[in-house]
Parts: sequence; C-alpha cells; structure tokens
Amino acid sequence: MGEKIWNATDCTALGRFVQQSLTELAATVIGTTSVRGF
Repeated sequence: MGEKIWNATDCTALGRFVQQSLTELAATVIGTTSVRGF
C-alpha cells in the first residue's frame, strides 16, 4: 500500500513539473515570436 501511495504522489509531482516546464517553454516561444514579429 505504502509504495502505491508514494508512486501516485511522485507521478503527480512529476506531472506538475512537466506541465509547468511545457507552459514556460510555450510562453518563451510565444514571447520570442512576438518580439521578432513573425
């Protein structure tokens, strides 16, 4: 039981980290594109 709970928590934290990274990456790309005027 304990391992399942730990794995679920770890996956959630990893999912949030990935989502945040993708969001920041998208914001960077959009910001760079806007500055370049494309």
